[in-house]
Order: sequence, then structure tokens, then C-alpha cells
Amino acid sequence: MRRKLNKAIEEYGITAEQTLHVNEQMHQWINWYGKNWQLERKRETKMYPPNSDIYLLYQMSKQFLQDYVQKSKKFPSVHEWNVLAQKEGYMSSVGIEYITGNNWNEIRQDIKSRIK
Repeated sequence: MRRKLNKAIEEYGITAEQTLHVNEQMHQWINWYGKNWQLERKRETKMYPPNSDIYLLYQMSKQFLQDYVQKSKKFPSVHEWNVLAQKEGYMSSVGIEYITGNNWNEIRQDIKSRIK
């Protein structure tokens, strides 16, 4: 698509109608791709046996995070959580995101809704 746009610019000029049409097509494609990428990125919760080590670590990490938010009255940033989790022996933000299928902001919203 970029090559097509560059060719249109060279052939017709930057403000020509054909160039603007190709540019609009490119923006529509980029927007479509971005929306679909976000939908695909939304992963499903990973299923682990309840007695597996990874699931137990996830549960302990989630509980510790919830307790931390209740005590401190604030939700930690990704960096703050990763430092705290490493120090205390809990799962990192990436691990929690992977298992839940949610990004850090969605995890924050979920935990804050449980606390209220």
C-alpha cells in the first residue's frame, strides 16, 4: 500500500485527487488492521489445573495484588508491580496478563471493582 501511495505521489503529485484517494485507502486499511489487531489481542483466560504450580502462583499473586491495592489505596504501575512482585516472589505483570487474557488496565479495573 505504501508503494502504491509513493507511486501516486510521484505520478500525480502530492495533492492530486488520485494520491488523496490512495492515501484515504491506506488510512482505512491501517484503521481496520488496528481494530482487528486489538480484537485478536484480547485473549481468553488460560486454563490450568487448579492444583498446578503456575495456577497457584497466579492465585497468590492476584490475592497479593488485591491486598496491596486495598492497603495502599492505589493500583501499582506495571513497573511498580514488577519490582514488588520480584521482591516478594510473585508473578510479574506479563504473567498475570497472559493467564487472564487482559491487559494491565483491564486487570486494574477488575480488581478495583472487586474492592468496592
